[in-house]
Amino acid sequence: MASSLISGSPIKGLPVREDDGGKRALHTKVAKDRYRCISNFYFDLKAFVKFPADHNKYNGFIVVVHRIDGVSMECFLTIDEMENVKKFKGAINRSFSSKGGIMAHGINDNQLSSYIMGKMQEFALRGGKEMDGSLVIGRQPNFRSVNARGEFLDDDDPTGLAQKVDDPDTAVYILNDRLQINKDGVVPESHWRYRYMVPFLRNMPSAIADKKVKNFLQCHEVHVDLPLRFFDWELFISKAKTFFNVNFLPFAMFLSGGLATFHYNKIISCIGACPVPTAIGHPSSGKSTALKIICELAGMHMISQSSGEFVVSGLVNTTIPLCWDDPALPSMVSQPLVAVFNGLGSQTQQRGCEKPLTSFLLTVNFKLDSDMRSFERTTPIFFQRLKTEEGEQVKDYLDRKAELFSLASTRSLPVIIALSERLNKRILAQHIQFFRDRLHGLPPCLGDIYSVYRLILFEIIELVDNPNVIDCQMVDEFLKENFLPYVRSLYDVLTETELADRFTASC
Repeated sequence: MASSLISGSPIKGLPVREDDGGKRALHTKVAKDRYRCISNFYFDLKAFVKFPADHNKYNGFIVVVHRIDGVSMECFLTIDEMENVKKFKGAINRSFSSKGGIMAHGINDNQLSSYIMGKMQEFALRGGKEMDGSLVIGRQPNFRSVNARGEFLDDDDPTGLAQKVDDPDTAVYILNDRLQINKDGVVPESHWRYRYMVPFLRNMPSAIADKKVKNFLQCHEVHVDLPLRFFDWELFISKAKTFFNVNFLPFAMFLSGGLATFHYNKIISCIGACPVPTAIGHPSSGKSTALKIICELAGMHMISQSSGEFVVSGLVNTTIPLCWDDPALPSMVSQPLVAVFNGLGSQTQQRGCEKPLTSFLLTVNFKLDSDMRSFERTTPIFFQRLKTEEGEQVKDYLDRKAELFSLASTRSLPVIIALSERLNKRILAQHIQFFRDRLHGLPPCLGDIYSVYRLILFEIIELVDNPNVIDCQMVDEFLKENFLPYVRSLYDVLTETELADRFTASC
């Protein structure tokens, strides 16, 4: 029964001790200098987690449980579970069940209750760490104090009187439960202000049954190869140019739209809307391949045969855009297009108002030329049918495709995040003017919408820094000679269709 003291206990006679074999657990004193092991575990409080108001009933503690065999695991317990011994043991085993659970048969409820409350008192006295609980993958709220001119202050206002505004440019992005990044790279765990709580809540019956929470439990996490190494934009874009051939600039336009949706709320704050980048073209035109490459590049989630309601429900638990490939019917896309256009969302029977945090990219084999309401909520990008080069073997084509996919890496994410700083009304103004000068007779909002694409294309050009691959003149020629005439032709068809429908309805 010999053992050595490892740490004091909040109550007398229940210390954490180490036996002759080096195993640590809770002990009880049975005689002078003699102790008996009464559990196969002990625990420490790591952090207090505070949720937003809608979910504050889940406020609680992250507890690191150490078992006698050396196995340790983080568990999460709500305040209610910390205050009730039976719930406490059940909550620990809820998380620890995959490792065999814990046993505390030698501790009575009063002892364990006192031990728990004592640990909470210790945590409070030493000023334990407090974190914001998050259920959202992607960008986290980043409210900072501003002065009377709306400029962000370096330090928080000690008076608490200054107005606070969300600052997306310096925000943290949660990609999964182990990784958080910002524009500068990986955020060390010691600097985490947020904690992604979905992995804990997935094991909690009350959360699984909670209609305000259960949708968040299905969110797609982003997996990143570490360490975050340099991303070679010149190599990636040059290989894309070779692969896509005649569809290179449509691909670049589609890519810029994808990066714009990554900053969905910032775009809406600048121009009031964020239309869906939509690749249109015949089968085998490369648009689905383009979508998959963008998906790989920015850590997005790919879906295909899904309902409009499913798509909308998947946009409220993440700020990372969704990639929707080839929906079967035009009617399927109408609700999602309306829901994401200006960020107001849509009303559902089961979950109430769903306000999207992001948007989606879309590929279709049909034209939205029978529905002006849907069409005006997209940015149509036409892909020509791809042709293999004369004499090219299928193996060569597949090798080029595989090489391009190998280059499309989430290592690009810090640069994509940093684009937020360039998305502002002052910089957009010159790009808006470019389109308004060339879109006479069409809705003036189109200039605002397309300006975002041109701005991001120009940013990509700077990242590539090789005019032999892509330059501003090349992009502007494509916009003037291909993109804008295509948009105008679609509006001509839509206007004729709309007028015909109105005439028929009036007869």
